[in-house]
Amino acid sequence: MRFLSTKIHGVLDYLTAIVFITMPWIMQIRKDGPVAMTFICLGIFILIYSAFTKYECALFRKIYMPLHLMLDAIIGIFLAASPWIFDFAHESPLIFICAGIFCLLVSLITRKKAADLPFKRTVYHQTIVY
Repeated sequence: MRFLSTKIHGVLDYLTAIVFITMPWIMQIRKDGPVAMTFICLGIFILIYSAFTKYECALFRKIYMPLHLMLDAIIGIFLAASPWIFDFAHESPLIFICAGIFCLLVSLITRKKAADLPFKRTVYHQTIVY
């Protein structure tokens, strides 16, 4: 059942992106290794597509919510598998598995349609020819 509003999802998106980008400093790991780069790159990616999603927290509103949720699910699966994809399962796989499950779960419980968004009014000029 999808009960999480898109407004709350938007806030979670930006918080998740900030946490992912700052995770190498939080975890005190090498900033140039695959663990850090995975979190930083995914955090930046989440930040970008969240800014372009058609929901309350967006800046540009171009990407539809179902596509956004699909990207969240793909990121969740990728995060959970990344310790084995990039061969750092011996370092810290649990944080990636938990972050992946979080992203996947949030994508599954969020509504697919945003509430009524304020729209931009466009004024069209008509020329009447007699």
